[in-house]
Amino acid sequence: MKRKIKVILVGESQVGKTSLITQFKDQKFKIGYIATFSNDRIYKNITIDNETLYLEIWDTIGQEKMRALNKIFMKNTDIALLIYDVTNQRSFDEIKYWHKVIEDVNGKDNVVFSLVGNKSDLYENQVININEGKKLGDELNMDFFETSAKDFESINKVFINVCKLFSEKEKKKQKDINLYDSFKNNKINSKENDIIQKENNNEKNININNIGINNSIILTTENNKKKKKKFKC
Repeated sequence: MKRKIKVILVGESQVGKTSLITQFKDQKFKIGYIATFSNDRIYKNITIDNETLYLEIWDTIGQEKMRALNKIFMKNTDIALLIYDVTNQRSFDEIKYWHKVIEDVNGKDNVVFSLVGNKSDLYENQVININEGKKLGDELNMDFFETSAKDFESINKVFINVCKLFSEKEKKKQKDINLYDSFKNNKINSKENDIIQKENNNEKNININNIGINNSIILTTENNKKKKKKFKC
């Protein structure tokens, strides 16, 4: 059974997290804002380079008073999409907070991130331009995208990209594990060979010592026989 890949969408209230998930899953856009009062999840498979990934996608609460609760649901995250509204300066300013919280909960370099500026269709009201988004993405070392919850292709592109990065990361991690196991096994085999060689050397030394002792006994016996002959004469 393939393990579920935990994906979370985080950001301030009304940045469009629920709408992005709905469009990605059902290719539908609902007009109007419906507040998210509980962390919810949906499931969807996505195929990357002939490999099917089983995504568990979490829609988190953006309200500030619920931030402590969000931390519980952030545990064991594999992929995080940091969402801001291109028409809302505060939502952009809070991205660093969300990034830090996720890393604090899961550890540095354990999560694959992407930065998403949503509501790009509202270009007349846009206050965060694309260059500012790219600059923040570079600063946080993550890919940046602008999306519209009305446009499936822009959202699908985000998920395909971040899932590719996750897949590459997992393959590299597995390769490193295999190399470590190989090194460890070689080291164990080397130690075992050293022990066997040492035991063989000990056996050789014992045999040599035994031969020496036997030769001494033979020589002593021969000398005693000669002495006895001489005494008889």
